[in-house]
Amino acid sequence: MKWSALIALALPLLSWSPASGSDSPDSVPLPNTQILMTGTDEAVTDNRGSWSDISGEIIQSIAPRESLYALGGTSSRFNETDPHYTVGGYAPLGTRAFLNLEGSFSPTHLVLPQTDLLGSVEDRLGGGWGYAGGYERRFYTDVGATIYSLMLDRYVGNYRFAYRASAAGLSNVAGLALTHDLRATRYYGARGDSSVGLDLTAGRDVENIGTSVLVSPVRGASISGVHWFERSWALDWNLETQSLNRLYSRSGASLGLRFRF
Repeated sequence: MKWSALIALALPLLSWSPASGSDSPDSVPLPNTQILMTGTDEAVTDNRGSWSDISGEIIQSIAPRESLYALGGTSSRFNETDPHYTVGGYAPLGTRAFLNLEGSFSPTHLVLPQTDLLGSVEDRLGGGWGYAGGYERRFYTDVGATIYSLMLDRYVGNYRFAYRASAAGLSNVAGLALTHDLRATRYYGARGDSSVGLDLTAGRDVENIGTSVLVSPVRGASISGVHWFERSWALDWNLETQSLNRLYSRSGASLGLRFRF
């Protein structure tokens, strides 16, 4: 699927207003728990087979800007399959900011990082504006990657617009590679927790291509959303395409079922 097709599909979705449910905004109290099961399938060019992911996640929301989550699943890429596990959480920092810490690991790490550690801090400035800074360390079998990120966003009515820049470097390559990401999201529904968004990415990023980890030019586009049918059940979905210069391209979709109680 080409960029132009994804953008043409996303633009009417961003202006679409699905009918709201009958639930009031305060009908989902905190704390609450969510369980999410997701499956992903992607086709890859250059005779590199297909990618697939299956995962299950549990999210415990404790209070505004405070939650814990854990995820486990399997990822199949380049005819190799890795199990992977993630734990993380959000914690408030004062009245405006919050901290996100996350750690992931794969015991086999054939195509995934052996460990992946990240932390970020986001601050809401008022008037819909906010910014965030992040730091991530990935440890592959033979090389390490460091990623710095900076995000600026603004909420305007039912919309959120965000720009994110990330600089990535490998332990065996000098310099940093820069990636730019633009995202527009529309929120809808009685509680405002349903959403649909368009994401565009371009630049140079760290990629595992099956035989090695390298820095490659990348371009990508995706549309994704979460639609709550009622207070307890939601559908997560994503359509994505990405190109790694002349190495290969991949396109696919994911679908998830979310239960909240």
